[in-house]
Amino acid sequence: MQKVLNLESCLRMKLKTFQRQISQEDKNWVNNIQELQKKHRITDRVLLVKCVLVLCVVIFIFFLNSFIPSIHLELGWIAILGALWLLVLADIQDFEIILHRVEWATLLFFAALFVLMEAVPEEQRLAVAIILVMWVSALASSLIDNIPFTATMIPVLINLSQDTDVNLPVKPLIFALAMGACLG
Repeated sequence: MQKVLNLESCLRMKLKTFQRQISQEDKNWVNNIQELQKKHRITDRVLLVKCVLVLCVVIFIFFLNSFIPSIHLELGWIAILGALWLLVLADIQDFEIILHRVEWATLLFFAALFVLMEAVPEEQRLAVAIILVMWVSALASSLIDNIPFTATMIPVLINLSQDTDVNLPVKPLIFALAMGACLG
């Protein structure tokens, strides 16, 4: 009982500290917004209009690609073409400055991640699916109750097994779900 009382007093102190911080931030939010507006002022409105135009066109082509399959462009190519179009419209003189500001490590990480995901052969899909279902169910059932989670995930796994693109048997996935839910 003493531990519960200690925890309650600790939480009350944290709540008071948090409320003080929020009240101070509420008083200063107008000043913060004015400082941000002064510090990060839009200097090139023409470039802003070009960026918004290219963004709207790219989003429109994303939606158009969903409804008209005869475009034959994947979403990644549409995004790259939009970025190249914006680079042409921006009329940048010193391109090396932009290349130095790019986070190449992050881009290479995501590129390698996508390559690895596509490199998983169809024979290994079942093993990867079992591992994913087991770990996701273990982590999720450690946060929420495992019986409702399992009952919710069973129709998802059945629909996943009925998908012709995935083509996975349902029994191993159900066993992985049960094992992961028990682990969590």
